Order: sequence, then structure tokens, then C-alpha cells
Amino acid sequence: MSGIYNGAVKLLDAETKRSYYRHIGAWERSTLSQSAYCREHELNKHTFSYLRGKYLQEQKLNQSGVVTGFAELKSVDLSEQVGSSSEKFTIHLESGAQVELPLGLGQDVYTELFLALGVVA
Repeated sequence: MSGIYNGAVKLLDAETKRSYYRHIGAWERSTLSQSAYCREHELNKHTFSYLRGKYLQEQKLNQSGVVTGFAELKSVDLSEQVGSSSEKFTIHLESGAQVELPLGLGQDVYTELFLALGVVA
């Protein structure tokens, strides 16, 4: 099983991920504990646990069409669009998280952000 390191995070190639997913399915059908299965198949138990979480998340998405977790957002410098305004508003998400945004951004910026956060249906 191979991967590359990007800083402190190991990025797994697609084949390694698929291999772990096959192992996850086999483990679920087995009677072994996760640790015992990983030892028997010489798998990294931390990688196995991490990818099992990803696997379960993907299964949840496939079943419901909605997934909870992290959204990847691109970094944008808004200083020119906002100017010196210190007025802000806060979005309170169902998860309990809060996002504070400056007033005065363009509608396209708000729309893209709201869609990424799942605020707009």
C-alpha cells in the first residue's frame, strides 16, 4: 500500500483507497475485531479507521443524498470588496457552528458560500 506525504498528511492513491475499501467490506463480514483484522492483513489500523469513516460517510451519501462533514472552500481575499466596513452578520448552522461574514460582499460571493454551507436549498 502506497501513498505520499504532503506535510504531515499522507495522501493515499486511488488504488490504495480502493484496496482498503475492499478490506473494510471483508472486515465487516468477518468476526474479527478491527485491530485483529488489520494485524492479520498487515494493514495500518489508523489508516483503516480513517478510511472506514470516509467509507461510512460515502455510504451515507449514497443512501440519503446528503452528507455531513467538511466542505472544501477556496480561499478568497475579500478585503477589496469589503473595504473598511466593520459591519458583520452571523450565520448559525444546524450543527452549532457559526460563520461570521462582513456586509457588503457581492451576491455571487454570498450565493457560492451559502451553497457550499448547505444554507440555500
